Amino acid sequence: MLPLASIQQISEIAVIKGAFLIEHVFICGRPVVVRRREFHEGEGVIYLRPGSFIPTDLAPFLTKPDRIPKTYKGIRGEWLWVAHFRGQPSEGLVLPLSRVAWWPGPPELGTDVTDLLGIRKWEPHVQIKKRKVESSKRRETTSQLEDIPTHPWLARVKLSTLWSVLMGLAQSEGQARLKLLKDPDNADLRAAFERARAEHEAYREVCLRADRVLL
Repeated sequence: MLPLASIQQISEIAVIKGAFLIEHVFICGRPVVVRRREFHEGEGVIYLRPGSFIPTDLAPFLTKPDRIPKTYKGIRGEWLWVAHFRGQPSEGLVLPLSRVAWWPGPPELGTDVTDLLGIRKWEPHVQIKKRKVESSKRRETTSQLEDIPTHPWLARVKLSTLWSVLMGLAQSEGQARLKLLKDPDNADLRAAFERARAEHEAYREVCLRADRVLL
């Protein structure tokens, strides 16, 4: 298997039908979409394969203009996935050797530059601690948020589900508050309100933490 980042050679360049600004280059048999005429056949390049976490300093264009870079293991950057442009796959990222102008001598094909460029392997899952909360029926339930997939699309689907549950807990707290306001001296209603509020606040913290991790 290829390293996360290595010096490779472009073996072939192919036209993408109907595209005027992009084209395919092939690195070790893998297609990568690049800007047209940016590279030439036989050129030595830096190849970054999918699954890499790329520092912003190396490839700032990976972060959309209206977003801020993600932080992973203390490094600001973006993760690299297999993308598609005009229906064509792009398995990785190609950068010119000029990105490492400080390279100590002429680079050799196949050289692993993962550590040199600060590339990290993106772990496919994150672990979020289990939260135990009490239900409105005075029984403990466990909110298990382990192994949330961090692929952007799946992460947002999961996060949307979490916030939907939170809205339901907020509604339950509001209903308990209204009942208590009608009979403020009722000890059972006060206890029910306190349980609903504690459950809402605990789950809210879980959602906020997942929001920070995934997005």
